[in-house]
Amino acid sequence: MFTKQEFKKLDRKYFDVVLKTTYYIDLKSRNTGHTWSIYCKQLTMDRRELVVRHKHRDKDEYHIQPRFHPRNIDEAQKMIKDHDRWHLNGRRKTTMKG
Repeated sequence: MFTKQEFKKLDRKYFDVVLKTTYYIDLKSRNTGHTWSIYCKQLTMDRRELVVRHKHRDKDEYHIQPRFHPRNIDEAQKMIKDHDRWHLNGRRKTTMKG
C-alpha cells in the first residue's frame, strides 16, 4: 500500500493526479497527455510490487509496461518521465537527463 510520504513525493508540476487511493495512483502526464496507473500489489506484510500500466488516450484501454519494475514511487515517476522523453523524441533512443 502507498504511504502518505509517497503521496507527498508526487511531482504535481509534471503530472495531474487523476486518482489516489491506498493501492492505486493514476497520473496524467502534462507533456504527452498519457495516463499512467501505478498499482501497489501487496505480496506479504513486508513486500510489495509496483505494476505500471499506461494508455495514450483516455478512451484507450490500459496496457502493462512490461519493462517497468520500479521499487518505489520515485523510480516509477522517473521511468514514466523517461518514457515521455522517448515518445516526444519520435520514439528514438535518447540520452536526456532530468
